[in-house]
Amino acid sequence: MKARSELFLFTTHTRAKHSRRSTGSQGDTLSCPCLSLLDLLHAIHLKVGTQEPFHIISGYRSARTNAFLCKQNRGVVNNSLHLCGKAVDIRLPGYELSSLRRVAVNLRAGGVGYYPRSDFVHVDVGRVRNW
Repeated sequence: MKARSELFLFTTHTRAKHSRRSTGSQGDTLSCPCLSLLDLLHAIHLKVGTQEPFHIISGYRSARTNAFLCKQNRGVVNNSLHLCGKAVDIRLPGYELSSLRRVAVNLRAGGVGYYPRSDFVHVDVGRVRNW
């Protein structure tokens, strides 16, 4: 029997293959997560060795939402990978945030941002970097 995270990711991969975009209630275009981002989350989950689900703080953002957040927070950038479904901000209850960061950095699969004051780690499938 597959682990819960494997079943979730399989289901998400299947849905993403069939429908890459849909329209939200505000007329914004919603994007399914990039498949390589789902693979990265799965790899992190395997390295951590838990069945607990991630808490997703921020995933895909519409241009309108991102523009609003840019005005509110200096840490949000105009060209965020959240805009194209290639970034997610996560935490994992019961797992040290610094350890989650270390796992993501060691995978060298993209960007990793560490935000201990806000209690999340940013991971993306852009170029390898960390902050």
